[in-house]
Parts: sequence; C-alpha cells; structure tokens
Amino acid sequence: QLVNDMPMYSSHFLTTIIELLQMYLEEYQMMYREHTATTGAPAVHGHGDKFASQKLPVISAKWVRDDGIIRLLKSFTSWQKLQGKKTREFNETTLLTGKDSLHFKETENLLASLGSEIKHKSDILQDNESLKILVVLHESLEWLGVKLKGMLEALSKWGEGTDGGTFSKRVHRPHSTQEEEFLRDNEQQTHDLINNQFRKLIDDIISLSEMCVLILHLEVRAHCFYYLMPTLKNTSYVCDNEVADADAGVKELAVDLKTFRMVTAGVLTSEKQKYLFNGIGHLLSAIFINCTQYLTKININGVKKMCRNIQHMQSCLSKITSVREKDLDLAQKYFAMLYVNEVEFLKLVMEQGKVFTHTDYKNALILLSRSQVQHNEIRLQKNLEKLAQMFDDDAC
Repeated sequence: QLVNDMPMYSSHFLTTIIELLQMYLEEYQMMYREHTATTGAPAVHGHGDKFASQKLPVISAKWVRDDGIIRLLKSFTSWQKLQGKKTREFNETTLLTGKDSLHFKETENLLASLGSEIKHKSDILQDNESLKILVVLHESLEWLGVKLKGMLEALSKWGEGTDGGTFSKRVHRPHSTQEEEFLRDNEQQTHDLINNQFRKLIDDIISLSEMCVLILHLEVRAHCFYYLMPTLKNTSYVCDNEVADADAGVKELAVDLKTFRMVTAGVLTSEKQKYLFNGIGHLLSAIFINCTQYLTKININGVKKMCRNIQHMQSCLSKITSVREKDLDLAQKYFAMLYVNEVEFLKLVMEQGKVFTHTDYKNALILLSRSQVQHNEIRLQKNLEKLAQMFDDDAC
C-alpha cells in the first residue's frame, strides 16, 4: 500500500520489504538444513569416529536438491492430484492395484533407486521434532508464498493509472525537471525490483515450501525401505512351527508410520496427508514381492509368516488412510501361490492371468525350486521356459 500511496519512495519501500523477506528466508533455510541432516553416519575410509559426529543431509534431502529428481517427483500422479491438476479418472473406492495402479511408476522408480540407497539409520530422519519442524516450515512458507503472489499481482500493475498514465505523470503537484527525472528513475528501479528480485524471492520461498513437503513424502517411503528390506532379507522363512506374530522389523515399521501420522496430523490438510500416505500400500506390496529374489528358501510355515507380516502392515495402514489397502491383498495373493509346487504354480499363472509381472513370477518360481529338498536345475530351466512362453504367446 505504501508503494502505491507514496510513489516517490516506492523503490525504498520495496527494497526494505525485499531485505526483510530475504532475512526471513535465510532463517528458514538455516532451519531447513539443520532439520534435514542427521549424525551417526558410519566411519568412512578408516577415519574412525571423525565422521560419526558429522551432520550430513539425509537421503531425501539430497534427492530434492537434484532438479531432475524434483521434476520426476512432480510428474507423478500423487503430486498432480495435490496441486489440483486433472489426472486420468481416479475412483477412491475402486483403487487400481499392482501394475495398473496410479502409483506404479513412482514405486518402480523408488525400488530402483531409493531402495538401494537406504542402508543406515543416518540415511533417514529419526527425530520426530525435525519432522514437526518440516511440517511447520512447509505450512508457513506456503501461506507466505500465497500472500506474496497476491502482492506481486498487485505490484505488477504498479505505475498504471486508469488512464494508462504512469505515477510520474500523475503526481498531483507541480515538480521541477530534476524531480521528474528522479520520478522516472525511481519508477524504473521499482519495476526492476518487482520483476527481478521480488519475483525471484517469491519463487525461492515457494520452492523451499515444496521441498519440505517433498522430503516428508520421500521420508515416509525411506522409512519403509529402512525397516522392511533388511527384515525380509535377513529373516529365515523356513520355519519348523507356525509363527503367530509379525517380524520385529515389520512391527517397528508399523509403529513408525503411526508416529509419522501423529506428527503431521492436525497441521497438514487431508489432501496433504493423502499425498504422504497414499501409495504406501502399493510400495510395501512391491517390497514384499521384490524381496522373494533375496530369500534362500521358504516353506509352508514361512509363507504363513510372510502373510502375517503383510496383514500386520495392512491393518496399520488401513487405520492411517481409512481405506482397505488392496495392494497388500495382492501381495498376499502372490505369496499364497508359494503353497503349491512348481507344476501347480504354472497352472495358477494360467488360470489367474497376468496379475504380476514376468519378473515377479520368475522370482517366485526360482524360490519354489530352491526350497525343494532336492533342487533340480534342469527342471527349473524348463519351467522358466514354460513361463516365458506363456508371456510371449499371451497364453495367460
């Protein structure tokens, strides 16, 4: 308002506003860096504890500094929905699952990259306070960004009168040539400040706000990899007796996701909550299925144990998202195929059709073969050829 009401001092007022906002942004950037880094990284190249106390950015923070990764994250359906952009028809009550899911592309990318990077506890944000700070930073910066965009829109018309004249022509008092020159210079300087520094500052504020919510989105998924992958890889699924409980790592992940939900609840809108947690069921299902390639062997009780893990995560997620996570039904269906032998497995593939990818079926078939008392490599190769033929001929 001062810029409009006192045009002779417009550049001075605007410079002051920009300086204050810049200081504000720098404070927030410092808080952001402080709360997206963790200590306790493992020793590097024999340096012992030198790096153990060093604060390093978590994996998600490293990712959002990469423009290519940010573009990729913003290309996913989940981000498009958050921005209110039209996506292909999506019915919340009849969710697509498996390879037909709207989250398939994102899950595939995360499995190929994030899954291999999360190895240590220092790779994820462990402090709930840091998560809370990121939530508040996002909300505050988003609010400020909206207000400043409104201000920019008003300032973009600065100097324009109803008659199309400029402020220098509409100052309602006689003024000297020197004053006219001053007004013209001031007007040009104001326009430059609006179109360059002020506009860039708004972009930086909005960018930091988006980075906060993108990190939260990635962090939920990074925690899934951190707790679930080592559990599935390092646990034996050859069990002498039926196990009545889920694996410890699975229960830890369930508690972690509930805590994540509590930290963000009451601050983030329901749409942003959906952005954080929708698609987690699809990711967990993919991790369970993908990990069959790392299992040495599995027996009937081991399959039951795996299904209990899936049921435990399904129950946890359903309480968070308020919908049944059908993707985890699909994971149970996948492991149920491991109750049979290799010949019956191929029959199931024929009967059910291409519910899973060729690689998923292949990994399951190899695991079934490895789990036999006497592994027959020749028989396995023949069965793999039959499986490939089904996909080539579209027989299933």
